[in-house]
Amino acid sequence: LALPAQCAAVAPVNAFDYRYTADGVVDVPSTGSWTMVPVMACPVGLTPGYVCVPSVEAKVYRTMMVANRSPHALLRGPVDVTLGDAFLLTTMVPPIPPGADQQHRLGLGVEEAIKVARKTQYKETTGGLFAGATALVHDVEVELNNRLGTPATVEVLERVPFVPGTEKDLKVEESNVSPPWEKVETPLDGAV
Repeated sequence: LALPAQCAAVAPVNAFDYRYTADGVVDVPSTGSWTMVPVMACPVGLTPGYVCVPSVEAKVYRTMMVANRSPHALLRGPVDVTLGDAFLLTTMVPPIPPGADQQHRLGLGVEEAIKVARKTQYKETTGGLFAGATALVHDVEVELNNRLGTPATVEVLERVPFVPGTEKDLKVEESNVSPPWEKVETPLDGAV
C-alpha cells in the first residue's frame, strides 16, 4: 500500500537511534488499509512567535518553537496547526532527540496583521588624516505595525556587513543602535 497522505517514511536519523516500548498489546484487524495505533503521548514545549527579515521581504511570519521535554525521541512527522478553531496548515516536525535543549522553529505562514517597513538612508563622506578615508554611512530603520489587538514580540533579523580579516583598510563600525543588535551565533539554515 502507498503511505497515507502526509506520512513520513521511515528513514535514518543522523543524531540518534530510538525504539518505542508500548505499554500493551493491540490487535490490528486485517482490513487491507492503514490503521492508526497511538503508542504514547509526549509533552513538548510550544512557544509561538513572529520573525521577519525586512531587508529580504516586507512580511512577518508566524513561527512556533518546539522543544522536546519528554524522555522519548520525537521522530519526523506531520502536525496539524490550528489558531483557535481555525485550521492553518499541516507541516512537518523535524526529528528531535529526547530532552533536547535545542529548540526547532516551525514556519506557520505569513501574519497579515503585522506590517513591517524598512527605511534606509545612505551618505558618503570623506575624513581621516588628510581626508584620505571614505566613510559610507548607512542608516537603517525598521518600523513594525501590530494590528493583532494583542502584544506581539517580533524577532527582526538584519544582515550587518562583514569584513574579512585579510582586509586591513576596511572596517565596520556601529553607532546609535537602538535596541542594540544581538549577534546570532548559531547557524540559520546552515549559515552564520
